[in-house]
Amino acid sequence: MDAGAWHDRIEVVRTRGTPAIADMVMGRFLSPRFVATHGGAAESVRQGLIAMADAGYAGCGAAIRDMVLIDRLPAIGIPTLIVAGDRDTSTPFVGHGEHIAAAVPGARVVHLDAAHLAPIETPAALAAMLRDFLVPTDTHDAANTLFEAGLLNRRRVLGDAWVDASLAKRTDFTADFQAMITRIAWNEVWGRPGLDDRSRRFIVLAITVALGRWEEFALHVRTGLMRDGFTREELKEVLMQSAIYAGVPAANTAFAEAGKIIADIDSGSDKD
Repeated sequence: MDAGAWHDRIEVVRTRGTPAIADMVMGRFLSPRFVATHGGAAESVRQGLIAMADAGYAGCGAAIRDMVLIDRLPAIGIPTLIVAGDRDTSTPFVGHGEHIAAAVPGARVVHLDAAHLAPIETPAALAAMLRDFLVPTDTHDAANTLFEAGLLNRRRVLGDAWVDASLAKRTDFTADFQAMITRIAWNEVWGRPGLDDRSRRFIVLAITVALGRWEEFALHVRTGLMRDGFTREELKEVLMQSAIYAGVPAANTAFAEAGKIIADIDSGSDKD
């Protein structure tokens, strides 16, 4: 790292605080493309930077400025993954990562289309690379790992009782299908970081209304209302908007199906 540049940055933070370097640092943290399409996430990072203790940032900067680690890297004797962001202007692979790769015996290098904060800019791609590096390569073990991860998401969204009942109904004919939707739908999709459970529930409701998939619609209405996934008022708004984009007849049926579930909940006959 450029010790002089770090010295100057530390002095600015000590005298004027982290807000004085926010624009410069944000230009290194995230790519302009990401900031343009994910303004909320970028602003959250910026506010976190500004809220950081000035002394803490300066201390970390001094540690980076003064560290001398390159001669110790050849002693690393375990499998090592080096992740490089191709849009990273703070520590680009050329001049930085390439030296680590050359120094660590047998190191593996992967590249991401991201700037300095890959966990924020490309979380799914980063997770896939880490999983590929860390998870055993045996196909059966990998499938089991993905199934168990998906099962956690499925239980969180739908509840243990429903999931246990669904799994108990598995037969030799349906077992592979149940395993597939748990690995893919519940792990790969519901486990993605880009949307929270509440947003995904609304998407499922709107799509099932549009397609007339009333069994799936009822499942997500029931679990959403009973597990505090959304309120009745929010459910109503989703159905109102669905009437415009999916058609009044579809929304009419949706209101009727949801009304039955609400009546069952109110009467106490529908238990989670």
